[in-house]
Amino acid sequence: MSSNEEQCRPRSWRSGVEHKYKLCGGKESIGHDSVWNLRPKIATSDSSALAASEYWWAVPYEGGGGPIFISGIDTTGRIEPTNATTINGHKAEVYCIDFSKLDGNLLASGGDDGNVCIWRLDHEDSTLADKLPLSKLKEPTGIREVLFHSTVANAVLSATVDGRLGLWDLQKDDNAARTWDLEQSINCLDLNYDGTLVISSCRDRCARITDLRTDTQQVLERPHGDSSRIFKAKFIHNRGHDFILSTGPSVSTTGREVALFDLRKGSNEALFRRLVDGQNGALMPFYYEEFGVVWLFGRGDTTVRQFEINATAKSSDEAFFPGLDFRCGSPHTGAAQLPGRSLDVKKLEIARFKRLTASTVETVSFTIPRSAELKEFFNDDVFDMTRSSDPAIDSLTNFLPPQISNDDDSTILPLVDASPRLISLRPDGMPLLSERPVEEKVLNTQKINTQRKIEQDQHAHDQAQFEKLASLANQFEKYQPNNSMGARKGVDSLVVDGNEVDDDEWDD
Repeated sequence: MSSNEEQCRPRSWRSGVEHKYKLCGGKESIGHDSVWNLRPKIATSDSSALAASEYWWAVPYEGGGGPIFISGIDTTGRIEPTNATTINGHKAEVYCIDFSKLDGNLLASGGDDGNVCIWRLDHEDSTLADKLPLSKLKEPTGIREVLFHSTVANAVLSATVDGRLGLWDLQKDDNAARTWDLEQSINCLDLNYDGTLVISSCRDRCARITDLRTDTQQVLERPHGDSSRIFKAKFIHNRGHDFILSTGPSVSTTGREVALFDLRKGSNEALFRRLVDGQNGALMPFYYEEFGVVWLFGRGDTTVRQFEINATAKSSDEAFFPGLDFRCGSPHTGAAQLPGRSLDVKKLEIARFKRLTASTVETVSFTIPRSAELKEFFNDDVFDMTRSSDPAIDSLTNFLPPQISNDDDSTILPLVDASPRLISLRPDGMPLLSERPVEEKVLNTQKINTQRKIEQDQHAHDQAQFEKLASLANQFEKYQPNNSMGARKGVDSLVVDGNEVDDDEWDD
């Protein structure tokens, strides 16, 4: 295992402490702490209608063409219809949007006009009037998914309604760098840990895994059976390896389930399955690899569910260990995950989302309960290394297989490692919890025995002093009987016969 993989493994696995997130609680910003009076355009497709970065969030909006509403990540308040800050570069409805994981100011949007628009924002300048796309990428049919590459700079993936998967080099926007015809409409895209594999959830109930470097493909046959309802498959990095997490209809009963697959086994059989609930809406899974926890938002639901993932467990209950459910005040329409580097470690925040309803966007934050004393330290038993904004590879040209270096066909340059660059979330000057001086723990029985021993020793000392004083008193009484009894001279002294004559013995 590489050192990079070693760094990215969850703390709970490395330290041996399991299920530290089971009491993780959620908090929802509502009312004046949210953005309300919105008019989002809720697409009929199953793609999430909301996207967010550490600087911005965006949602398709009502209006002519394909407007997109843009807001600062911390903005709150009422949005007036005449003052909505929107950008518009499409001629038809926008179905999907995505912010770059490497640059929070870079936005991609895909519409039914077949265009993928790339937008450059500036979080230090919120002026968006007359904003034009940085570039436009053209497909022959409508776009249903866009996804920025997670480790390569200036690269974006797109999926069309007729099943065409494209990989675009934004430095060469005239043509897609590579295309694949999956022959099925795609409703979800996701990349593995180092960005070399992309998984596509398709309308034929199958998931297709494409190697972006070698063009090879593998099919995960119907992970949720023959149900016609939508499923979503994504890669999760757990225990140092890539697994596939899929949410969709249950294969054994009514309701929804979550399933875990390992393609290294060469089988379509799930490692584990767990029933989530008895509802029918599509589940939107979000995974924080720093903690090994997945959160599930269901469209039309009000509940957010969380599971701690252990892909090497021996049972389904251990593989999907449930945490506390969090109930929101209104149904979910969409949700977006913020990057790990935006978490507030001083509040022990391990997840943050933007949640879209029919007319509002709210922040949902999840934190771990710990004492105020422990919050003064950086809890390095909880927070692991997280992805930085630095790309692993600076261009798509360096990511794809290199050309033969000379006329000798056997001489081929090695592929560049695409593993993400990692950073620590520890604030400057914040002491580590692992280096905190720990008071020695003493059992109550030990405290009682110690106190009893002290009392016994004190009693023995007092008794010895009393006996010593009594001995001295007896010795003094033996040799000084009068003084020892406290006699006073001339009053209590012992009478000694000296042959004196009493007064009544005198004769006249």
